[in-house]
Amino acid sequence: MEERICKENPISSKDLVEIYLKTLLNKKKPIDYKIYEIWDLILQDNLKKHIKIKEVKDDVLILIADHPAWLQKANMSKNTILSKIKKEIPYTNIKSVHIICR
Repeated sequence: MEERICKENPISSKDLVEIYLKTLLNKKKPIDYKIYEIWDLILQDNLKKHIKIKEVKDDVLILIADHPAWLQKANMSKNTILSKIKKEIPYTNIKSVHIICR
């Protein structure tokens, strides 16, 4: 009889999948791709044409406004944007929103 490589009790496939999924959800990604899928739900209609996602860097969502007036309007909506993101993507690591003008 061959000697077993794993001398302790093996992990069940169910436990292995759970460990794998928890690991995936806890890893920080350079870009949270899910945010692109829900972006139309996040912004008010008048902002959608003027504010675009640049990137997610560390825990900051960086947005680009196409004009200083839209930058100001978007700055007033930062808290709303962030709360909608957290509602739609509860596992996100985004903690703040930074908006720059092109």
